[in-house]
Amino acid sequence: MIISNQLESIYSQCQPINKNSYIKVLSKMKNMLISSKTSGKLINEKDMQLLTSFEDPFYSLNKELLNYKPTILRQLCLSIKGSINHACEMCMHEEKAEASVKYVDMCLEEEEKCNIPQNALADYLKIRS
Repeated sequence: MIISNQLESIYSQCQPINKNSYIKVLSKMKNMLISSKTSGKLINEKDMQLLTSFEDPFYSLNKELLNYKPTILRQLCLSIKGSINHACEMCMHEEKAEASVKYVDMCLEEEEKCNIPQNALADYLKIRS
């Protein structure tokens, strides 16, 4: 829980930074970004690109880019779910599974002969069991 809270804090601190911010990126590594506030000088394009590349793994919660346990990634997902740019792999998979279940339910309720894809049926059976 502590790690996901720390990651959420880092993510939240990066969110308000935009092209009108007075920030200088001093160093960027895979899991670390060091920046400082500047007076009178807007963030330059290179620093904005570094910041964006640092934030990208948070938006997608990509398991290869954020090397944390699935439970930590799930907690982080739940914490930042309200973010405008949040579109992680877990949420996308859940939305796809929910859509499959709704489709199968509709077919069963209306007794229509629907062409139900195998993966949709598998998701349906997994969720309904």
